[in-house]
Amino acid sequence: MLGNNEVAKEGLSKEDLGLALADCILLGPGRRVKENMWIFEVEYENKRFKIGVIGEEVLASVARNGYVDKAGRKHLRIPQTALREGKIGWLNTPY
Repeated sequence: MLGNNEVAKEGLSKEDLGLALADCILLGPGRRVKENMWIFEVEYENKRFKIGVIGEEVLASVARNGYVDKAGRKHLRIPQTALREGKIGWLNTPY
């Protein structure tokens, strides 16, 4: 039920579902923890997160969605669902 100032919209956005890509700053090189598993530390909205990547295909997807800005900072576009405070957010499928 909608309140007086609420407007109904049709459908949900990727942001509503937590599926949008968050533009994070890579804080250092990734750390390989097993043969096909890496952990990266990123910053998003002044908070630090750890992102775990499983598999070469997923690593390639993370790299493909990243970029370097004019200041030389490396950015990773990570699904918002992987940003978990106090835990490692794991990615195991390409996006």
